[in-house]
Amino acid sequence: MLFFRLGPVRLLLDRTAPSSLLYLEVEDLPGAVERLRTSGTDVESEPHVIFTHADDTLGPDGTDEWHAFVRDSEGNLVGLVSRVPSVA
Repeated sequence: MLFFRLGPVRLLLDRTAPSSLLYLEVEDLPGAVERLRTSGTDVESEPHVIFTHADDTLGPDGTDEWHAFVRDSEGNLVGLVSRVPSVA
C-alpha cells in the first residue's frame, strides 16, 4: 500500500484495492453511516480507525483517521473518511 499526497487529494496504490475507489470526507462518520443505512444503503464496513497521524505527512498531527465503506446505487464501493482528535 502506498499513498501519494497531491495537494488536498491523496492517491492510494494498493494491489488489493478495486480499480477505482472514491473516498468522501464527512464530519460525523457514525452519523453519516447511520443516515445512509436508514435510507437503504448497503454498509460494507462499519466505522473503524485505520491510522493515527503522528505528524502532518498525510493528515493533521494528533488525529485518528476513521473509515467506513458503503455501496452506491450502482454497486460501487465508496469510502467515507473522517479525522478526529486522537484519544491517548
